[in-house]
Amino acid sequence: MDTFPEWLLSKLDELKWKQADLVRESKLDSAVVSNIINGKRKVGKVTATAIAHALQLPPELVFEKAGLLPPTKTDLSPIKRAAIHAIETADDEDVDFINRWLNDRQEHKSAKLTLQPRAQK
Repeated sequence: MDTFPEWLLSKLDELKWKQADLVRESKLDSAVVSNIINGKRKVGKVTATAIAHALQLPPELVFEKAGLLPPTKTDLSPIKRAAIHAIETADDEDVDFINRWLNDRQEHKSAKLTLQPRAQK
């Protein structure tokens, strides 16, 4: 299991960010970010919220990774949790578009299933 600093560094790497980018986007002091990454400082709620906002991640994911929440007992993958967060922060027009797209996709998948020949026994 990754420590919070390891997890945070992996997120920065995914974005091709340096610590300075996180400092800029989170509006946290550079010493705070440096101490977190070096494991010299624990992450509190305010700091975790700033990091979540900067990385455009669900706050509860950052809270969980920082040890501020118990591990979730859910089968949702990180990509599904990120999608839920995106929907929660989208405006109503975008949510309506996404909902219509998902419904159309489900109908298309259902139609394909009904057209499949049944397996021979």
